[in-house]
Amino acid sequence: MQRIEKDKRVYIKVTVLLMLHYGCTPQLIAESLGIDDSTIHRYRSGL
Repeated sequence: MQRIEKDKRVYIKVTVLLMLHYGCTPQLIAESLGIDDSTIHRYRSGL
């Protein structure tokens, strides 16, 4: 899904979920993708 997604927002959400699955911390993800920690928590909770 990550490879075929053209919408940047959806691509980032999928990437966040994959990185969480592989054990990355929210802080590392936020720094790597240039997004806010609260966005990661929102994606994790499914909102």
